Amino acid sequence: MHNKQDDSKDVNSRITAATINARFLAADEDMHAAEAEYQAYETDLARQISSIETDYPGYHAYHYDVEPIGHDPYVLIAILSAIKADFRINDPEIRQIFAELRRPRRQYTLTISKSLAGEFGEQFAGVDIDRLEPRYLELNVKFTNYDLYCVVDSLLNHDQLMAYAGYLRSRGCRPDLFPADKYPNVIQWQEPIDYHIPDERLEKYPLLEREMAIAMPFMGYPYVWSGSEPDTSFDCSGFISYILDEMGLKYRNVIRGKSVHLPVSGSKIDGVFYDGLFEKCQELPADLAEPGDLVFFTGSFDVSSYRPANLSHVGIYVGDDVFLACGEPYGVRYWSYDEIHPGTDKPWRDFIACYGRLPVGEQMKGKNE
Repeated sequence: MHNKQDDSKDVNSRITAATINARFLAADEDMHAAEAEYQAYETDLARQISSIETDYPGYHAYHYDVEPIGHDPYVLIAILSAIKADFRINDPEIRQIFAELRRPRRQYTLTISKSLAGEFGEQFAGVDIDRLEPRYLELNVKFTNYDLYCVVDSLLNHDQLMAYAGYLRSRGCRPDLFPADKYPNVIQWQEPIDYHIPDERLEKYPLLEREMAIAMPFMGYPYVWSGSEPDTSFDCSGFISYILDEMGLKYRNVIRGKSVHLPVSGSKIDGVFYDGLFEKCQELPADLAEPGDLVFFTGSFDVSSYRPANLSHVGIYVGDDVFLACGEPYGVRYWSYDEIHPGTDKPWRDFIACYGRLPVGEQMKGKNE
């Protein structure tokens, strides 16, 4: 008997991050139904936030730390298509994904906590706040949007992540599916800066030349959270880790029995500190940085929920205030320090934290004159 689901799996088995023409195969009505359902979930979250003071009346004060609600619908459909290329909205595995996405610490987390109002601190010192009336308390509302890009590794296995990367790179070959005038959260593609590293600079800095020889075949590959190899594409640290691997610097952490590539910066897990890429480098000020050194950024997105150190992004400095990186949402490309960071009104240079020099051999150091 012919099995349609097997056909769907066979289609996805041929898609990787290198695929430039991966086309969404689900029916339009199912893709639009999936997007509408997720939008309804977001609308309900917005309602919960807006009704906090009605649902929790009488508090001395209310404090809000609320991030905007929204997602790129192409990311959602790429996730679902990676699970089943010709998915239907009522497929059991699709229903399971929607259930997973509604769990805290997937894309969204709403946390409501109480604290004693400062002016009553002396009066109620040491008293269990759960025994106090709301009029003596402050209600703290924190709503975090982790971004739909950042949950794929918890939803997809390795083979599905490869298919997801291909669908994301091509946007399913369906630019008409979610028109920007109706779906404001669709990422508006921006062409990368027109940049070419001068040949004499590559000759002067052998490390940079080696890094670029490894990196160039992946220009245009999409940003994929947790990706660290060509088939799945990369995130920022995964891209750098892959380049270092190819250069013979095979850094890995073994965490809870699993070997993983290094994140941007280290953190403590289960009481043990694990290095990140930053910890493998000699930290440098800007005036000592050379092409080929790593450049680290801070605050380019909220990393407080991910790691204690606030380093959030990494790339390779190539000179002329330009760096190469795999960055959200555009993937592997050159970025100028003067470009506006996506999602903010500030240039990349405002997020620079420091530079880092890798422990390469003498043959890879710059030939300063």
